[in-house]
Amino acid sequence: MTLARLKFSASMLCVLSWAMLAGGCDLFTGADDRLARAETLLGRGEYNEAMVELKNALADEPKDPRAHLLVARVSLQLGNLDAVSRALDDASAAGADARVVKTLRAQALLRAGKLRELQALLDSGEPQPEDVTTLRVQMLGARNDCAAAIPLARASIVADVNNAAARVVVAECYGRFGDSARSLRELEAAVAALPTSAESWMALGRTQQLLGRRADAEKSLAKASAHAAGQLGVPQQAILYSALADLQIARNDAAALRATYQQVLNLVPQAAFTELLGARLLLMEGKFDEAVTSLRRMVVAAPQLGTAHLLLTSAYLSQGSFEQARQELAWLEQNAPQLLQNKSVRQTFDAAVAAKRDTEEYWVLIGTVQGALGQFDQARNALAKAAEIAPQSLRVAVGIAQLEVRAGNVERALELANGLAQKHPQDPAVIALRIDALVAGGKHAEADTLLQAVNAKAPTSALAMAQHRLRVTGKLPDANEPLERWLATHPRDLAVRAVLAESLRIAGDTTRAIAEYELLKAGAKESPVVLNNLAWLYHLQGDARALPTAKRAWELAPKSPEVADTYGWLLVESGSVAEGTKLLASADAVAGVAQPEVRYHYVQALAREGDRARARALLQELLAEKPAVPGQDEAARLLATLGEPETT
Repeated sequence: MTLARLKFSASMLCVLSWAMLAGGCDLFTGADDRLARAETLLGRGEYNEAMVELKNALADEPKDPRAHLLVARVSLQLGNLDAVSRALDDASAAGADARVVKTLRAQALLRAGKLRELQALLDSGEPQPEDVTTLRVQMLGARNDCAAAIPLARASIVADVNNAAARVVVAECYGRFGDSARSLRELEAAVAALPTSAESWMALGRTQQLLGRRADAEKSLAKASAHAAGQLGVPQQAILYSALADLQIARNDAAALRATYQQVLNLVPQAAFTELLGARLLLMEGKFDEAVTSLRRMVVAAPQLGTAHLLLTSAYLSQGSFEQARQELAWLEQNAPQLLQNKSVRQTFDAAVAAKRDTEEYWVLIGTVQGALGQFDQARNALAKAAEIAPQSLRVAVGIAQLEVRAGNVERALELANGLAQKHPQDPAVIALRIDALVAGGKHAEADTLLQAVNAKAPTSALAMAQHRLRVTGKLPDANEPLERWLATHPRDLAVRAVLAESLRIAGDTTRAIAEYELLKAGAKESPVVLNNLAWLYHLQGDARALPTAKRAWELAPKSPEVADTYGWLLVESGSVAEGTKLLASADAVAGVAQPEVRYHYVQALAREGDRARARALLQELLAEKPAVPGQDEAARLLATLGEPETT
């Protein structure tokens, strides 16, 4: 018996030894192996697992510079910027490459929004961070200095066609200038050039979402998600998955939302964002008590987290806990009103609380409040209950269809609207619903026919402007006719007249535009916009009133680049070249190549002043960007007269 025991113990030791070697118990794994594994995990986007490896490596080699740099990289992706700073201090003390340290510090400052500190770091001399130009582009973009950001970004893209960050900054700049079409084109070009860039796909999806192109947005965001691992940090992925979740909830797709939640759960199981997304899923599944428990825990842990308060308001409403919902709504009104899609939601909420329970009125009001909270799934559930109580209610049916329009489910909205139109062809609410659904579906001509009939029967200024906007958006003829028809009987409506005046100016109908702007000037207090536009129209007709009118506009709005451009150029044209050039320089400093009219005036002024080198550089920059340069042939001729750059 004793011999048998000894034999068994020896066999067990052999098995254990083999298991430790083959099974990866890590007793014999060195620091270099751990670091290699951490780099692989970082590239795969498994940031928490990478950090575990790095902590173990540092336990063995506490002064390994490579390990500390990797800790900084992983912490950056996790969004733990304090940890980045500490790791970089340790890396420097351990003798890490100063350039790499500086690069990571710059990236951390950029993500933290500490732009002044970032500027100081980038200007601090050698060593320069890796890809310092891209960091400057991103800093300028974050600072909204698009005049400087766009040319620098273009240079970065020429140097590296795979520079997704620079491409995104250019697109964001055009979006800030209100040129959403150009912004979209830039991002579409970016994903065509860089089909595996998560950052480019994400920016495209967010832009499409803002423009109401929900189906396209969801496809783009799904592409971003497919490439996110190792490219996007956790904070960026939180934005990505939040946007994706919004679209999935709007489509009422619980299965898709569940898949998104699982992705986030795998990425950051303990993060606040993960719990938020989990609560949204619980709400969609009708598990209100569980959602409330989770959200209450969140607002205790993070009292200023507005999204948690928003979801908690929705959860309490769905649960029927009105006093708690009122308290959360009050918090939102006080601390995060931007989260509410309807600023008069309080009035509707109070009406819902006062209504008799489980009636059509009650559920319609609850649905309206949920819609104002942006919770389309809960609004849809409330309206479905209203439809159960009042299956023949036109009000409920219209409300359900309107919700689908808002949620971006255009085909479903059109189907519902057309069905209602067959039963109630003359009902104003049904007609309005059909118009909204047709416009959302891009069927502007059909929408215009309906709106024309409504406007003819009961005209209002709002209908006149709505029909004008519809015709402009849909590129339909006679866009100004609704405005002119309204003004024929309401000549003192200055708001409508302002729309007509600007429409005529854009169309190049200078004489009629001047007449309308003069009526605006006479009918209201001085407006820098009215005076600026009128001054330019006077200039086009050689009217001596142009310069004094422009001067008065500038006196009212001296910081406006558009106003400074008009006044500055008219000064140049009148012979006050130095004074005009100074104003145009200030306008160009804000506008840059994104507003080619401003830049071209500044270039012409510099040429007249004799600064040919500066004029040439700025004009080359403008022509390289190739927006719709005013007088492009003329600009090319001007460039030829400026000669070649001097060689040294």
